[in-house]
Amino acid sequence: MGLLLIGLVAGAAVGAIAMTFLAIAAYDRGYADAWRRRNDWRLELALRRGAADRRVRSAA
Repeated sequence: MGLLLIGLVAGAAVGAIAMTFLAIAAYDRGYADAWRRRNDWRLELALRRGAADRRVRSAA
């Protein structure tokens, strides 16, 4: 009975450690992807603002 309890506790500990590393890696990938999308969004916003400014100037 004692070995079973030790095995269960050790298995739970190893599982918790593995899940922690997987969660940190997933968070890091998500953060990097969001950062890349944000930079793409800023570039598109700047291009749209420039196009709108040119359109307003040409209409005036």
